[in-house]
Amino acid sequence: LSVMDAAAEGASRDALVTGERVLSYGDLADLVARAVGSLAALRLPPGSRVALTAHGTLPVLVATAALIELGVPFVPLHPRLTAPEVSVIVADAAPAIVLADAAVEALFVGPPTIVPRSPRPSDPLAILYTSGTTGRPKGAVLPRSAFVASARASAANLGVEEHDRWLLAMPLAHAGGLSIWTRQI
Repeated sequence: LSVMDAAAEGASRDALVTGERVLSYGDLADLVARAVGSLAALRLPPGSRVALTAHGTLPVLVATAALIELGVPFVPLHPRLTAPEVSVIVADAAPAIVLADAAVEALFVGPPTIVPRSPRPSDPLAILYTSGTTGRPKGAVLPRSAFVASARASAANLGVEEHDRWLLAMPLAHAGGLSIWTRQI
């Protein structure tokens, strides 16, 4: 689960297609390194969480990849949640910061930075919240190993070809949407 590792293995390979723009793993790694630098400059205390609105946009995908590189668990907020619904989740998750859309885009202004990472497979990668149909939404803490296992199972079941494309049609606040993204990195 590392854009930097994927870029080291094949920087010129296609990593992401957004509209008419095709980013290589090298291009994506540069954007992620800038976001890593901006996030590292925030000096988040160990164990911090970051919440962000989980659109499937390039800035949000890069921000989540940067958080994964840093080993900082994130709380993806469904883009259709109302302000009161977001408040309930933010109060429960207690993130160190909440990145709104403008704050996510501001992550790309700094110089590229590589921060040594040491996340373990059991470390939390994301906290996904239920819809709350039986009461208050509940956070499911998903470790890195769950996403690695999902990617491996998908590869074993479907195979992996260099020119495969995955359509990200779900928000990253859904395990299915986040799994599509993490399979690529």
